[in-house]
Amino acid sequence: MSPKTSSRLSASNVSQQRRPSQTTARSRPTGESREALASLTTDAPGTTAINGGSVRTTGTQTYNDNLTLGAATILTTTAGGDVTVTGAVNAGANALTLATGAGDATLPNASNNFATFGVTNGNDVALRDANAINLAAANVSGTFSVTAGGAITQSGAITVGGAATLAAAANAITLTNPGNDFQGAVALSNSGVANNIAIRDANDLTLAASSAGGTLTARAGGTITLAGSLGAGAAGNSIVLEAGGNFDNSGAFSLNTGSGRWLVYSSNPSLDNRGGLVYAFKQYSAPIGTAPSVPATGSSTPSSRPSLRHCRAVPRRSTTARLPRRPARSPFRLVRA
Repeated sequence: MSPKTSSRLSASNVSQQRRPSQTTARSRPTGESREALASLTTDAPGTTAINGGSVRTTGTQTYNDNLTLGAATILTTTAGGDVTVTGAVNAGANALTLATGAGDATLPNASNNFATFGVTNGNDVALRDANAINLAAANVSGTFSVTAGGAITQSGAITVGGAATLAAAANAITLTNPGNDFQGAVALSNSGVANNIAIRDANDLTLAASSAGGTLTARAGGTITLAGSLGAGAAGNSIVLEAGGNFDNSGAFSLNTGSGRWLVYSSNPSLDNRGGLVYAFKQYSAPIGTAPSVPATGSSTPSSRPSLRHCRAVPRRSTTARLPRRPARSPFRLVRA
């Protein structure tokens, strides 16, 4: 390992294995003053082992070899440096957290194996995982890209300032933390009719072109906007869009449900832009989650007399995110096609 300054590496225990017969190691006692390196670069081939703690640099961290984690690890750049790991990361059961500030993070190796991955702060973040991945709290100011060979789940709220892309092959995507805030367009994809996609946003949510093998459910505290067509392969309620605000399809995108149907909840039908979507019925004063009052196999011809339900439109309560407060007879709309 060849740091570009004479400062010692600020992790608890770090070693690099260059050859089967040669290992170099660096370590420092926990609690010792930790001066950030100017930058850090490791050589390939070989393996760098980080046995927990924090690796801190002001500039870039570039790992050209494989990287293993022996305990929970934080990679930090204090002056906007990037973190790049071209080799495979084997985190085992240990969490990896990035704190790159204005810097980017790129971990593109298809053999990566993360357990829990979080971002304290960072600009553009892109990673791949051969297996399932749990996303801890993340605060990404730029774009966020996650490609996994297993399920994508979360254990903390995710904030993304730019576009987000999440792909999980033939596995589920479940991002339903009520504190999520996706400020750019979100693209979601998986395959297999048994694998569903669910996403939630505390505020407005923009959905880019997305495809679910099973059901696709999106819930927002504000407006749901389509920036691309959506597709889902499940029968029944195939696509369900639940907007605490309104529904905006001004781009005239399609909702493709195969043998299923789509349901769109919104707070004020007169403010929606359906973009040419043809619905079979309207159901007023139906809070999010209300079951349609018509059979799932009902006609796909638009109804001339919308069904009315005289119930209170009471938004769900949440300690983290609330839907906008509405009058007792607010016309939540439920449409089907």
